[in-house]
Amino acid sequence: MKAAILVGPQKIEVKDVPAPKPGPGEVVVRVRACAVCGSDLAIFMWGPGVLGVEQRIMGHEFSGDIAEIGEGVEGWNVGDRVVIEPTVACLKCHYCTRHQYNRCLSVGSDGIVIDGAFAEFVKVPAYQLHRLPDEVSYAEGALIEPLAVALHGIWRSGMKPGDTVAVLGAGPIGLLTMLWARKGGASKVFATEIAERRSANAKVLADVVLNPSQTDIVSEIIAQTDGLGPDIIFECSGNATAQVQALTLVRKGGRVVVLGVGHENTPMPSHLVLTREITIIGSHAYASLLGNGEFPKCIEFVRSRRIDLSLISTTRIRLDDVAEKGFMGSTEDRGGKVIIEL
Repeated sequence: MKAAILVGPQKIEVKDVPAPKPGPGEVVVRVRACAVCGSDLAIFMWGPGVLGVEQRIMGHEFSGDIAEIGEGVEGWNVGDRVVIEPTVACLKCHYCTRHQYNRCLSVGSDGIVIDGAFAEFVKVPAYQLHRLPDEVSYAEGALIEPLAVALHGIWRSGMKPGDTVAVLGAGPIGLLTMLWARKGGASKVFATEIAERRSANAKVLADVVLNPSQTDIVSEIIAQTDGLGPDIIFECSGNATAQVQALTLVRKGGRVVVLGVGHENTPMPSHLVLTREITIIGSHAYASLLGNGEFPKCIEFVRSRRIDLSLISTTRIRLDDVAEKGFMGSTEDRGGKVIIEL
């Protein structure tokens, strides 16, 4: 099979490798669409050594068809359309037995601890499978994973209809968070973004889009919320400055949900957390293996068109072009989501 393999920092080679074979409890999926995640971009820059391996096939946002079924797998057939929830979990620890799979003591992900879907075929544990309805395209299926990340953040926030919301960072997770905030009845959605193309995408979903390099966003947003600030801030950029800024911007007694993955330590002004009684909430991935939760909810909302993923701009590429068109150049200029179609 053909696979795009990360072999060094900023170095991907597309070559033919043996197709995987399923072991007990596993299936092989014929990949039809796989999106590029921000974490893939970071690992691309660092190289496979950061994962403790010499090479890795990345890719964890994907959909496809079951090609082979391993021993002991029940309820699935060759040819079934599927979307994969890429959490690798033990299913036995304190957290897994409480359906908190994203908190598993040995949690990992496809494309990180095992080979992923930048390939024609990929082997996955059967517990990761969700059915992909015929009404949902493979490309839409590849967006279910980031859509589930955003939904988990919304659920963690406790957002209710009428809340005012600010989303800091209009990358794919920020845009999908705006989409869910709209669906959840937010009375007003603010967005902040520096990159021009991302700002243009945000204007489709947010009431107000501000550029923090050109505007005092704290003063502007507070002025537009009766001097209070938003009820909830979703920090989706991973930027340390934005994370601290959120504590000044949110209303007293408000909530800051941290969705963006930062790569530096953030100095926290604890006096603001204390005196303004701010609740800081971490939101990591999703937790719907083997049952109800974010993935089934996202799939149903896309199937019924209650969530319209056409509002998220995408760039479609071939596997052969993944290095040049999926990773090289400015990620901010890309604006939306890159999807590899196979």
